[in-house]
Amino acid sequence: MSEPTLRLCATVWSLRQYPTEEEEWSWPRKFAAITEAGFDGLMSPPLPELAERGDLIYWAITSLGVGHDPRPFYDEAMSLGAAGATVQPCDVDTPLQDCIQVIRRIREVARDYDLHTGIECHR
Repeated sequence: MSEPTLRLCATVWSLRQYPTEEEEWSWPRKFAAITEAGFDGLMSPPLPELAERGDLIYWAITSLGVGHDPRPFYDEAMSLGAAGATVQPCDVDTPLQDCIQVIRRIREVARDYDLHTGIECHR
């Protein structure tokens, strides 16, 4: 078994409207700033602009709830070369049994796509 590797990923939303809404940086400038700051990659929902990120690792994120099909998210993430994914399931008031079913479906689809996926639970 190989040693684990820590990868630091910046969140794309941390540069939203940066430095101001009127003078927001271009995507290439944002990618350069992330690289220059020493990050290995970035975290974001799938966005077409991320295809131009260069050597930055891409970690896909989303929220999925009852009745959502996870496949469109995985299709988009894979098309952008995602190294992995994080999914936040359901809403704070979703019944536990429904949440369990959603998480089981996410895990099943993640296996189909062979994409490591973490479940983000902080509620």
